[in-house]
Amino acid sequence: MKAAVMKSEAKRFGELVQAGIDSWLEAGALLVRKTGEDPQFPNYVLKANPHITKETLDGFMRIGKGQVNVRLLLSEGRPGVKALLNLPRPLQDEYETKPVTVGVAQGKTWKTVTVPVRDLTGPQANQVFGGGTIRTLKEQKQWMSAKLKKDPAPWIVQGNKVLIKRRGYFGVRELQKMLSELTEEGGKRRPLARLAEAA
Repeated sequence: MKAAVMKSEAKRFGELVQAGIDSWLEAGALLVRKTGEDPQFPNYVLKANPHITKETLDGFMRIGKGQVNVRLLLSEGRPGVKALLNLPRPLQDEYETKPVTVGVAQGKTWKTVTVPVRDLTGPQANQVFGGGTIRTLKEQKQWMSAKLKKDPAPWIVQGNKVLIKRRGYFGVRELQKMLSELTEEGGKRRPLARLAEAA
């Protein structure tokens, strides 16, 4: 009996979330339509709804123009999703569920792992996304090479291992950065990486 109730409530939860998404789409369409009729309409909205910021309104304008895959907004706090939302809508739709290829340095060679966009760490998202598109493996290698020349860290993260390049002490910030770059086999973020991001 309890399982049946939980399944029913879980389904209801999904329906409520979808109703919210539908409302966001409707609000965005209304904003675009009315702004087309009167460019001052956003000011009316802001005065009538003091809890809404101009930045929020800009987001709804993008939704109304079809520039944003609204389902991605449910995970907007994730580094990969944040980067994906800045790309053209066709790429947002394609990579909402399709994993991206991430190059991982292993000594002098590279291997590739596929990682869902929602699971990318901050450093992985910076490596994969840039210039208004998704970098190829060759472009990722070039980006990493240029980054290392500019800001050589005293360690190298290679998937789920860390190679320390120099003796000495590491501060809390360096340890958090190091942990945030760690991944498990297959490119998933390690629990310590998630802990470092939360710290």
